[in-house]
Amino acid sequence: MVSGITSLKHHQTLLVMPEDGVAALQDFIAGASHELRLKQFKLESEAIELSLQQAHARGVKVRVMLNPHTSGGDRWNDSAFERLQAWGIEVAWSSDAFAVTHEKSIVRFFLSAFFNNNFSTRNSKTKLQTGCPIFSRKH
Repeated sequence: MVSGITSLKHHQTLLVMPEDGVAALQDFIAGASHELRLKQFKLESEAIELSLQQAHARGVKVRVMLNPHTSGGDRWNDSAFERLQAWGIEVAWSSDAFAVTHEKSIVRFFLSAFFNNNFSTRNSKTKLQTGCPIFSRKH
């Protein structure tokens, strides 16, 4: 993880995955105080799901949009959808107007955004892909 201040005095952190691991994402979610919006192509991480549940339990408005299926028809997100919905989290499928919605982002209102990651820690193997910038406004 690398942090710094932009020329506009905003905090910026770069998470490098998988090196920074799921704990960095859990910390990001734990820092939410108002609202989280998550859009995922693939959500198969119990740790991330539980972090979303904890945020919801402490009064954070959590909204999740999941891709219903891959282009080949695999339905990776059905279990996550059902769990999140059972916990009272607002969850929806992405639009059928597209074969797949491959966006991966989480926004922590009103301060931060996190982009371009699949959240999958299936089979005890962390599969968090790419470097992920987190931007925060000056506090």
